[in-house]
Amino acid sequence: MITASEFENHYAKEFDKMEQILEQDDDRKLNLILQKVAESASIAFRDATGTHLPRLDRILLKIADIIRNQQHPKQSSSDKSIILVSELYSIGGHSRIVEDMIDLIHGEVLVIITDYVGRYASGKIALNDIYKHFKKASVLTLPMGTYIEKVMSLTNIIKLVSPGKLYLLLHHPDSIGYVAAFAHKVNGLKSFFIHHADHNPTLGATLHYEKHLDTTKEYALKCNELNCDNCHVLPLYVKDKGPRTPNFTDKIVNFASVGSHNKFIFEGSLDHAARVINCLKFVSDSQFYHIGPLEESSLKKINLALFENGIKSERFKYINSVPSLWKAFLELDTHVLIGSAPLGGGRAAIEAQGAGIPVLWYEHNIKSVYEADELSWHDHKSLDNAILKVMENYFKYSKNARKFYENYYNEKRFKESLGFKIEEF
Repeated sequence: MITASEFENHYAKEFDKMEQILEQDDDRKLNLILQKVAESASIAFRDATGTHLPRLDRILLKIADIIRNQQHPKQSSSDKSIILVSELYSIGGHSRIVEDMIDLIHGEVLVIITDYVGRYASGKIALNDIYKHFKKASVLTLPMGTYIEKVMSLTNIIKLVSPGKLYLLLHHPDSIGYVAAFAHKVNGLKSFFIHHADHNPTLGATLHYEKHLDTTKEYALKCNELNCDNCHVLPLYVKDKGPRTPNFTDKIVNFASVGSHNKFIFEGSLDHAARVINCLKFVSDSQFYHIGPLEESSLKKINLALFENGIKSERFKYINSVPSLWKAFLELDTHVLIGSAPLGGGRAAIEAQGAGIPVLWYEHNIKSVYEADELSWHDHKSLDNAILKVMENYFKYSKNARKFYENYYNEKRFKESLGFKIEEF
């Protein structure tokens, strides 16, 4: 794969043409350029590594300037906030962050869904579950329209509401949302960019905000090194639901893994089916729970592995989704979380550690969301060693996991990162 920088160099002539068209002051071409920027960002997301697309961001700013010059100024209202998203889902960490923000933000909150590829308007995604999850906020979905029609509609809504704070949790190629976020003339409005946790090439990362928020210390340092302004960490806060009951014996150990099918593979040194078997072999009465949607073929591989190793099928439990991961850990009496691989799940780790559950995490470049460095693993053998280590001193690791959550992922830190002073609450 090429880097994001190499990608922009490869398409430099095409991007130059877009900027030349913008200089001609032809509003009729804005829709075409918005579409091309979104398509280019989608290609970068698919084919390139890295995080930033400064050439495309520059084009977005030029479009925003054209629209802003047609606006009349308005003063912001400090007791209102807008959360701008591309899509929301009933499961997944991205949507849960929005839910946590709504729960803690002071004042009125409006969630605007850009529906940038029209999946709500076409009925491919239902809104019913979204309304259930976000009862504390008003939720608005932009109607079907062209790129420029959606940008103008969204810009006008921002002006109408005139919020004090605007939070951007947009998908990587959502040119509609990013342009509107800079096209308004609301004086005093503070914008917060919440960088998508996968850190793939995205629009918007190089633009100027009150705060550029990354979900880990490593990502914030990386963005700072790439000259992004005002980089800070947004802790992966999850509302405290209390620690698990401190009962543990080496006779019964319940393991869990969390994540959808894209976080796992089922072959080679990271075969998740083999991990399930390894865990269940440690203790004869142990259970293994998987929470999150897996493909039918993956479940068949797990069941086949159970059969071939003489392990009763009822010792593995598959749970497609749960309303609260933290509560599920407690109700299932989970002792140890086995991290997903090859893609990690930071939010799941925070919820587990908040519940006092040690996390055995797959080695990768993000370490700051895990309490115990020594509980990392990279293959089946090293995972076995990590399991032995945690079983030998379980109560220490459980206590440290809970303390880690209390110290670094608490409500106060989350609020402050979102731009609120504690006395405002």
